[in-house]
Amino acid sequence: MIFSIEESLRQISIPDFNEVKSYTKPPLACLSIFEDGGILLNPSKKVWDWTDDKRLISGGKNDFLERLFNFDKNSINNHQLERLESILAQHECEPDALACISFLCSKLLVVRERGRGRGYARGPGSRGGRRYARGPGSRGGRGYVRGRGQSFGGRWLQNERSDSMDVDDQQTVSVNFSADLDINADPKPFFVDPKVTLDQHIQAQMTNLPRYVAALFTLNENSVEIGQKAKACALAAAWCRHDHTLANNLLRHRQLFTLTEVLKAVMMLDAGRQLRAYEKQIKRLELSKKKPKATTLGKMKNNIDNLNRLKASTGSVSGAVARHIQRWTRTLTQQELEYFALHMPTESWKKLADVVHFNPSKDFPALPWFLPFCFGTPAPEETMVARCRTLTNENVNDLIKEFKIPYSHLKQFKDHLNDKSKARIAAYEEKLDTILWYYEDLQCPDVDDVISERLENGEEISLPYGKLMERLLLLRKLRDAPSETAAVDNIQDQNSVQSSKNKCYSYLLSVAEGQLAKIKLPLASPVAVMGDASYSMDVAIRTATILASLLTAVCSAKLNFFHTKMFLPAFTPKNIEDVLTLALTTKAHGLTANAAGLVSYYDNKEIIKTFIMVTDEIENTDVHTADGTPTRFFNLFMKYRSEVYPAKLVFISFLDNQHDQGQMYTEFLNANVPDVIQFKFNGQRPDLTKIDNLLGLLSTDSSQTFSDQLEKLQNEFEQSSIESIMTSLINKQTNNSPSNEV
Repeated sequence: MIFSIEESLRQISIPDFNEVKSYTKPPLACLSIFEDGGILLNPSKKVWDWTDDKRLISGGKNDFLERLFNFDKNSINNHQLERLESILAQHECEPDALACISFLCSKLLVVRERGRGRGYARGPGSRGGRRYARGPGSRGGRGYVRGRGQSFGGRWLQNERSDSMDVDDQQTVSVNFSADLDINADPKPFFVDPKVTLDQHIQAQMTNLPRYVAALFTLNENSVEIGQKAKACALAAAWCRHDHTLANNLLRHRQLFTLTEVLKAVMMLDAGRQLRAYEKQIKRLELSKKKPKATTLGKMKNNIDNLNRLKASTGSVSGAVARHIQRWTRTLTQQELEYFALHMPTESWKKLADVVHFNPSKDFPALPWFLPFCFGTPAPEETMVARCRTLTNENVNDLIKEFKIPYSHLKQFKDHLNDKSKARIAAYEEKLDTILWYYEDLQCPDVDDVISERLENGEEISLPYGKLMERLLLLRKLRDAPSETAAVDNIQDQNSVQSSKNKCYSYLLSVAEGQLAKIKLPLASPVAVMGDASYSMDVAIRTATILASLLTAVCSAKLNFFHTKMFLPAFTPKNIEDVLTLALTTKAHGLTANAAGLVSYYDNKEIIKTFIMVTDEIENTDVHTADGTPTRFFNLFMKYRSEVYPAKLVFISFLDNQHDQGQMYTEFLNANVPDVIQFKFNGQRPDLTKIDNLLGLLSTDSSQTFSDQLEKLQNEFEQSSIESIMTSLINKQTNNSPSNEV
C-alpha cells in the first residue's frame, strides 16, 4: 500500500509542491520523521520539536520525495496507510493533499494526558484547548499550523472521526502485519496465535465484525483454547472502536472474559499514558544534578519497551470506558465477589481500581466492603470471608456447619475433613461438577450417596470431556481396588464401597458415551494412529494410550503402538470402556523408534491420508524398511509422502517444557513441510482435561464442518442484531459450563 501512496505523491505537480513550500510554518515538518530511524510517526517525537524542516523541504520536488521515502516501508502502521490512501483518493492529489497528510500526521502525534482540556482546536466546531491550527472548522488551537492548507476540519475531520477511532487519544506504533492475516480468509489465527497484535484485532473488527464475532464463538463452541491475550485484545479493540455494545456483551460471557482479561485489556489501553509518565520521569532523572543509577534507568527503559509492545495505535481508558467497566462490576454477585476475596490475589483489583477509579459502594453493591478489603481493610467480622481467614485444622469442620464454604478454599484442609463435612460439601456445592472434579479428596460412602441422589434427581454434568475421561479412569481404579478405601477384613464394607463406586462409574460412563457419539472429527480418511509405548513415555503412557485409543474410536482409525518395533493392541477400542481397559493394560518399555509405527504402511504402500503420532519425540534408534535401509521417522515420512501419498501429520507431543517445539516437529518446521501440526501436553504432568482443546483443534483445522458452522453463525450475526445473537449464545454456554470454582 505504501508504494501506491508514494506513486500518488510523486504525481503532485511542481507548482503545487512549491506552493506548499511557501507556507509560513510548513506542515511538512511533521513528515520529517519519515527519515528519522526509518519509522513512520515516531511516537517519542513532539510536533514542536522539529528543527530540520528547511533541510527536509530544501531543493526540488524530487529531492524531497527521495528523502521522504528513504525508510523501511515494511515497518509502517497499517491503519495510517489506509488513512493516507483514503485522503489521497478523496483529494485526488490536489494541492491540499500533502498538507492534509501532514495535518493527519501531526494529529496522530499529539501528546495528551487523559481527559479533556488541551489538545485540539479553536474556531467553529472546536472543543477548545491549545496547540494546533487556527482556522474555520479546524480543531487546532494555538501554536502550530497557520496559513493555507490548514483548515481541514469540516466534513473530512468529522468523517475521519466517525470512520475510525477517537483521535484525541491516538498513539502511533510501528507494526509488522502478517501478509496472510485476513479475517475474511481465515479468522482462526486472531484467536489462537499470540503474535497477533491489538491493532490487527482492531482492523479485523473494522473489516468484518460479524465474521470476527462468529469466529470467536465458533472456536469456543468447538473447545478450541482461545488465548488470554486474544480475548483481551478482542475486548480492548471493541473499546478502541467505541463499540460498547460488543464490549458489554463480551463481558457478559463470564467464562471467556474474566477479571484477568478485563485488566489486561485496560492495561493495553492505558499503556500510552504509562509510557508518557515513564518518559517524563526519565527526562527528569537525566536533567537532575545527581546522576541516576544505571539499574534504575535500565528498569524504566525496559518498562518503556514493554509498554511500546503493548499499546495500540489508538485508544485510551476514557471516561466512557471506565463507566462501562463500572457497570460491569455492578453485575458481580455476592458469591462471585466472595470467591474473589477468598481465592484471588487482590493486586489485580487494585491495579484496575487505580485506572478506573471505582466507588466502593456504588460499583460493588453486592459487597460494599470488597474494594476496601482489596486495599487492606479487614472484612467485617460476621462475614464468611473474615471467618475463613481464621480457618485451622481444628475449626474447619465447625465452620463448615456454619457457612457454605467453597471447597476450593477448603482443599488445603482435606486431610482433616470428617465424613459429615464431606457430605455437607457435596450437598451444598452449586454444581455436581465441583464434587466430581475433587472426588479423590472427598470420596466416602456418604459423598457417593449424595452424588447418586443428585444424579437421580436429574442434575446434569457439564464437565469437559477430557476431565470426564480422567474421572472415569479414577473411578474404575477405585472400583477395582476397594481395599484401598475399606478395611480388608470387612467384606461387607468393601462390597458397599464397590457398589457405590460402580453406580457413579456407570452413570458417568453413559454420559461420556453420549458425548463421544457427538464428537465428529472430519479428518481425511483413512486415519492411522501411532502410539509411543517406549520407556521414556512411562509417566504419560496412560494419557497417551487414552488419546490414541479415543482418536481411534472417533475416527474409526487404524491403531498401533511402538517402542523399538511396532506391535498391535490386544483389541481395537470401540467405546469408552475399551479405551479405559487399553489404558490400564498397555505398558511402556524399550527404546524409541518412531519410524516403527510407519514402516509397515510404507512397505505395503498402503494409503493413509492422516497420520496421528502420539509421542514424546525422543527418537533414539533406527528401524529398517523391507529393503534393509535404516531410517528414522522424518526421512521415512518424506519418502512416504513422495512415493505413496502426501499425507497430513498430527503430532500429539508430550514435552517436558511447554515452550519446546520437540525435536521431531522441529525437523518438519525447518524443512517447511506442509500439513504438519502439533498439539502439546506436559510430559511430566499429562492433563487429560486438554483433550477438549485437542479435539477442537483437530475439528477446526482445515475442516469444512468448521467453515460451515462459521458461515452459519456469521449469517445470523449479519441478519440479526449482534446483541440478540450473542445473548442467545451466552445463555446457552452459561447453562452448559462448569462452575467458576472448577
